[in-house]
This record gives sequence, structure tokens and C-alpha cells, in this order.
Amino acid sequence: MTREIDFKYCPKCAAPLLKQTPILLICSACDLHFYINPRATNAIILQNSKNQLLLTKRKFDPHAGKYDLPGGFIDINESVEESVIRELKEELNIDMNKDDIEYLGSCTDTYEFKGVGYYTVGMIYKALVKDDIIITPSDDVESTLWVNMNDIPYDDIAFEGVKIFMKSYFSSTT
Repeated sequence: MTREIDFKYCPKCAAPLLKQTPILLICSACDLHFYINPRATNAIILQNSKNQLLLTKRKFDPHAGKYDLPGGFIDINESVEESVIRELKEELNIDMNKDDIEYLGSCTDTYEFKGVGYYTVGMIYKALVKDDIIITPSDDVESTLWVNMNDIPYDDIAFEGVKIFMKSYFSSTT
């Protein structure tokens, strides 16, 4: 897997990039400064009245077939809250508004796409859903699974940062 810091050529002029620091490449010709910054993501812990957690099974790589929290990448000109609402609609056909979600914290991770590893920072939210809610997996979600807090399949969670966050969060709330 290639990481951004391993990029060899400038995206502006194609001249060689020179590594300056662990987070900065500088073009040898046009002086472009290429910073290695994390991509912003979101995830949401959905719980029902039985204190169960909703997990989604990933349809595509990275980590197809593994479990994840609903969520995804934040689009340009979109707030984190707007992105959570959009992802819930796209992935599960759930309608929520900003007043329904509560920010919990963040985690760091990596996301490999087409052989390139990108650093990410994920903002994690939570929300309660009604037991009669109809969930329709779509987009990049293969299926969903409600699990009891003590039965979370941590070995099958797709992303290490999300897994660490969940373990910490649920150990402090139970």
C-alpha cells in the first residue's frame, strides 16, 4: 500500500516531490507545498430502547463483509452534522435532523482506496431510534445487525480507530 507521503511527483507540474517532514512534501520545481492532512469522516452509534447497537455490514472494500458504524466521508461544503444526516439517509433510509444527534468524540484511522492509504479523522455521534423504525440497507451497506452491548463482535469491526473508540465508549457507559 502506498501512503500519500510516498507520492513521488507533483500534482501541479509533475516534477519530483521532496519529503520535508512526515506531513509535508514540497515540489522541487514549482514549490507547491503538499500537506498530508487527514480526511474527515463521520460515524453514528444508533441505539434502540433495548440498549442495542446497530452495526452495518460493509458491502465493498476496504473491509467488505466486516462490521462498521453507519457513516462515511464528509463532503466539501458540508458540516459534520449534515454529513451524518445524509449518510443515515443514503445507507439506511433513516430520516433524522440535527437535534436528534449528539457528538461523542473522535478517532483517527486509515482508509485504503485503490492501493493508497489515506489518514482519516472520524467524528462520532450517537442517537436513539424508535423500535419500530424501518431500516433499508442501501448504498455501501450489505446488511444490518442489532447487537447487545456485551455482544459487540469487536474482532469483526472494519476499522481499528472505530473499534478502539467503541470499546472505550461502551466500557464507560455500562
